[in-house]
Amino acid sequence: MTTWLIAFGAVTGFTQGVSMSGDLADPGKSLPLGTSRILQSLSADRVVSIFFLISYGLLNYTTFFEARAASPSFRPRFKWFSPSLSLIGFLTCAGVMLAIDARSGAAAIAVLFAIHQYLKRTAGPARWSDSSRAYHLQQVRNHLLEAKKYPSHDRDWRPRLLIFEHGENIDETISKKP
Repeated sequence: MTTWLIAFGAVTGFTQGVSMSGDLADPGKSLPLGTSRILQSLSADRVVSIFFLISYGLLNYTTFFEARAASPSFRPRFKWFSPSLSLIGFLTCAGVMLAIDARSGAAAIAVLFAIHQYLKRTAGPARWSDSSRAYHLQQVRNHLLEAKKYPSHDRDWRPRLLIFEHGENIDETISKKP
């Protein structure tokens, strides 16, 4: 019965848990007891806790980054969404993860960074869009709007090159040294 109490809340969703609570002898007593035991087991198992914290932290960072990039495809529908709350959630997860066990937390971050670097170097072209492009385009837009506020001056002159290329890659043409 103890295993059932612990697994009940962890494995089933909230709505399924409510609909299955009739199977328990005393749902009002069993559900809170099972939930307390799940939280205790998560706090006792540092690896599982760090896994959940790093997952939730990355989700928060992703929503913060997408909002900051002002990508047209990122349109959160949650009424109280706030990029600053996402950043606070990310920092809180990182802090709690390091507070639970600094060595394991640092190791988890190092492993995550290593996996990211490995995938960045070995993965082929993605079939989906990358949010870093949206971020850079937003930065270009912000800088152009900021530059527009100031009057142009002769010392800010930049040459404008018109390059005709034929049969070669334009990047190679521009970067060739004479």
